[in-house]
Amino acid sequence: MGIKNGNNDNSPTWSASALCWKHWRLYLVVSLSCVLLAVIVTVSIPKTYAAFVKVADEPKEIDILVGLNSYKAWIKQGIAKTYGKQGMSSPDLYSFFLRSNTFMEQISAIYIDNYNTDYYHYLLKYHKQAWWISICKKISLLWSKPNEKDEIYSIIKNNVRSNYSSRNSTITIRVVDNNPVVAALVADSVRNRLQLKIIENRRGVSQANLINATKTKDQLEKKYCDAQDEYNAYRDSHFDESLPNVKIALDGLRKERDRAFNDYSEAYEQYERAEILNHKEVNSFSVLKNVTVPIKSFEPIFIVYVLVFLFLGLVFTTWWILFERLIKCKK
Repeated sequence: MGIKNGNNDNSPTWSASALCWKHWRLYLVVSLSCVLLAVIVTVSIPKTYAAFVKVADEPKEIDILVGLNSYKAWIKQGIAKTYGKQGMSSPDLYSFFLRSNTFMEQISAIYIDNYNTDYYHYLLKYHKQAWWISICKKISLLWSKPNEKDEIYSIIKNNVRSNYSSRNSTITIRVVDNNPVVAALVADSVRNRLQLKIIENRRGVSQANLINATKTKDQLEKKYCDAQDEYNAYRDSHFDESLPNVKIALDGLRKERDRAFNDYSEAYEQYERAEILNHKEVNSFSVLKNVTVPIKSFEPIFIVYVLVFLFLGLVFTTWWILFERLIKCKK
């Protein structure tokens, strides 16, 4: 690439690539320095290990269709798919539980056998960070003292992550720690507690639906009985049903009674369905990949730091060489 020197058309041109090649020794020194820096950074960062659990939601088609005729079942299933009420179509439910403070308390109470303490005090005593992060925290203590509980919860939220795959309809739970056995233990405990929380949540929804269905059924049953009594009372008090006004009144009361009966019948079906679902075994999710103790470290990845530092170092060196040439041209 040839570039003219200044604004004079007769001035000689220079090549940026040739100029950079002339400084190959500088590039070599910078590259070696970047690799050395990557080694220092990698050694300074404590190793972490990641334990994974992959789960998939139980199918909800059976729950949706219980107690419905074929047409209503088809409508109900279509609504569930459209509005995301079916199984894993609402993955935020899992993330919400994993990020809530209530769940943080449960996770922090996990007992770590090897250290004879809970996860909260294990992190407080044995959690390792890079030396520069520790120095920054000590310096920040000069101005303000952070809340210990909030700091531990922040570490837990960083260690425990979940990822939803819309393609496979699965959720992967990842737990990282400096100790691979602790990472596996916490990951299994998180799966178990999440499973219990999902079951508890769905059980509460089923019970609430049953209470509402029972209340609606009782109200419509009373309305139907009142309509039936009113119809019978009017019919018993009017013997000549051939009279036009009596006939019109009876037809109106009969329609009102039949409408109340249809509403009550539908409410009773919903009540039976809610009662069946409330007594049905509640499923949470299926475990596709159970936790295992990780062997290889998850972080730091040496090659990543090498590539990042090399890229930054070479870009900065090239920019400095060209900038220096530009300054000379202006002089």
